[in-house]
Amino acid sequence: MEKPSRFRTADEVCLYVDDQLTETLPSDWKCQRKGSKLEWSIEPKVRAQNSLEDDYILEVSGDYRFFILYFGNSSSGIDGVGQAMLTAVVLTSEALSSCSLASAVKRMIEQRDYYKLNMWSLT
Repeated sequence: MEKPSRFRTADEVCLYVDDQLTETLPSDWKCQRKGSKLEWSIEPKVRAQNSLEDDYILEVSGDYRFFILYFGNSSSGIDGVGQAMLTAVVLTSEALSSCSLASAVKRMIEQRDYYKLNMWSLT
């Protein structure tokens, strides 16, 4: 049986994300919401040389049950299937009680050798 989300509204999700990421991000990183969707870009304030759009993406599902952190994806090449199958870490809203969004994002940033940034501006 599916458990309902611990969040009831998009506003609750936004407050949670803002609280978690405001406290956690290193001072040289920023997070910004992308439009009206429940999607955020997490990226270094100063980009590496020759970097245009390197980031992590956080997306929350429409039922607020899944927090999806995209990493290591790229727009390079012509492999449509490969580009459609994105790499991500998925946290359920229930799991956020024992593994916070803040700790997941912090781990990704600290272990960037494994959790590589997305590179969207390669084609």
